[in-house]
This record gives sequence, C-alpha cells and structure tokens, in this order.
Amino acid sequence: KRLGTKSTIEEKLEIKPELKSGLDGGIHQWIQKLINSRELTLSVKEHLQPLREPKSDSAWIDSREDIFRFFREAIANVIRHAQPPNGSATQVSVSLTQKDHQCRLAIENNGTSLTPILLDVPHKKRRSGGYGTKLMKTIAAEIPNGAWQRVHLEEGGMQVTLEWTMDTP
Repeated sequence: KRLGTKSTIEEKLEIKPELKSGLDGGIHQWIQKLINSRELTLSVKEHLQPLREPKSDSAWIDSREDIFRFFREAIANVIRHAQPPNGSATQVSVSLTQKDHQCRLAIENNGTSLTPILLDVPHKKRRSGGYGTKLMKTIAAEIPNGAWQRVHLEEGGMQVTLEWTMDTP
C-alpha cells in the first residue's frame, strides 16, 4: 500500500465523519453538537438502536447519508417551529429502530408552533410545505421502500417518521 492511498470503501466514498460509527452514532453526535452550541434547548429523549448496517455496500452508504440529511432537516424544523420562542415544545424525542429488515426514524416534539398553521384554508391555496418538505419527499423516494409522514399529534406536537427497508447480513 502506498502512503496517502485511501484503502477502505468508506474512505473512497468520503463518508461524513459523523457516520463512520453508524447512523445511530451520527444522529447522537449531531444532537450533542446542537445542544453544546445551544441551538437546541429542548429536553432530548434518545432511543437510538444501532442498525445492522452492511459495512461495504455503497448503495447503503448513499442511503445512510440521505437518511442523515432527513434527520438534520427534521430536527432543524423542530428548532425553527416548535422550540421557544417560535413554539411551545419542552421536549423532542428521537428514535431509530430496526425490526428484521424494516427500519424507522422518528422525530417527535410535544409543542405547538406559534406561527399560524393554515388548516382552515382550502387545500389548493395552502402551501404543501417548503424546501424541507420537498427534501423529505425526495429522500423518501430515493431510499429502498422509503416512506415518510408528518403527523400533528392529538395531544399537541408533531411527529415526523421515515421508514425504509435494509438488506442486512
């Protein structure tokens, strides 16, 4: 091996440093970064199950980057819309789970947005979301059997989920 030559598939694909320890580790590190910078001031509940990730599958490595981008957009939305002073949330919970080949990422907050949500406006006049919504739809469409949804919770708050399948050894 020559000096300076990258050897592993992860190095060749230039994986984000946060994701080298897996999706769960990347999510945890990002949350800590937001807390340490005081960007995220809510109480955080984490339930991050390590996924059985295929180590050298370039398709999975691409999907993992996309899923991480989805997570970052979802948590940014919590900060922008639910966290005081823009909202009334006191807590955000982030979970990552895998059952057989089915994986699920969920980001949920317990607050309401103080910016008016136009629920009474006829559907055609209401914006179906901005850039973040478009990004989430695109990511869900590009990962294996990807599906996402955003749900207003009865008790107040919002939950965003992303589900996908993963071929694991």
